[in-house]
Amino acid sequence: MDIMWRSRRDFLRLSGIAAGALCLGGLLEACGGSAAPASSAAGPASAKPAGSASAAASPAGSAAAKAGIPKLTVSYGSPVGSFAPLWMAKEIGAFDKYGVAVEMPLIETATAMQSMIAGGIDVQEVSAAPVITADLNGKLDIVFIASCLNRPILALYTKNSITSADQLKGKIIASDKPGTPVDYSAQVSLKLLGLKPSDVQIRPIGNAADILAAMLSGQVDAGIVAPPQSFQVEGQGFHVLRDIFDQPYQNTGLVARKSRFDQLAAGLKPLLAAYRDGIAAWKAQPDLALKVLDQYAKIGDPVIAKKTYDFYSTMAAFEPSMQPTMQGIQAMVDFLSDTVPAAKNAKADQFVDLRFLSDLPKA
Repeated sequence: MDIMWRSRRDFLRLSGIAAGALCLGGLLEACGGSAAPASSAAGPASAKPAGSASAAASPAGSAAAKAGIPKLTVSYGSPVGSFAPLWMAKEIGAFDKYGVAVEMPLIETATAMQSMIAGGIDVQEVSAAPVITADLNGKLDIVFIASCLNRPILALYTKNSITSADQLKGKIIASDKPGTPVDYSAQVSLKLLGLKPSDVQIRPIGNAADILAAMLSGQVDAGIVAPPQSFQVEGQGFHVLRDIFDQPYQNTGLVARKSRFDQLAAGLKPLLAAYRDGIAAWKAQPDLALKVLDQYAKIGDPVIAKKTYDFYSTMAAFEPSMQPTMQGIQAMVDFLSDTVPAAKNAKADQFVDLRFLSDLPKA
């Protein structure tokens, strides 16, 4: 496992250079590996391949361009509840209300970073770890323009027979690619348990749905999951060994490249206004929120859906001000300094630019 850990360090050091050659998430064949299914602006039912060149060129987008309406491709990284404000904004018609056409594909974080650098994605809904890694390793300019969630949601779940850190040693943990939010949470969870990555076998399985499948099929002994997947595994013989809920953390928000601000400006302010409405609608319209959650996260169980809704309304409530947590970003910068040398001198504010949020009229 020492060899695997050195490979991860080397990967994080080298990742994030140029579009086409970049493979931020690693483990993607020829930097163009398979991506998660995309969910278009028409909703999850009308999917097309994520990260494809056609993702940003839908008929709806062409119509929007002809009408002079700004169009944005805004990806989200996983079918978990932390991405719900974007889903809610679409379902309540907020994009139409503010005059922006939004294509909304589901693309796993590592692939989405690669596409953003190539210009295929305009905005991502993502947490801070991959943003920091990409910026520092690749000398990029990806910044948070708004936040919707400033608390951690991920936890290390193990089989019920594993009740201590010692019992976890040597076991297989389902995680995601290096530099992703799930990978970050895995590293933090192990550190809080007094373990090193070399004490276990970390498997970069993929996004939330992939990790869930690996856990439920018995392929792994543990996994890093968030609601609703965490509630699903609880009913199938898993329990929390360690969560990171008490750690400073910048969770989901919207990020874009500063070098494209002028190009994207016409769409970013209405996007943020719609995003704010999506956050408000989550709390104000619980019945619709439950429907949207089940639609996008594919829960299929009303009890788990309700638990998930409650979790994102109390334990990890969405942030109505959309202000990122600078403390949370700095905590992640400091943690990543072990494997990303440039993080040693980095400060949280270099990963944030709130000019469009500051210009937003009060709700």
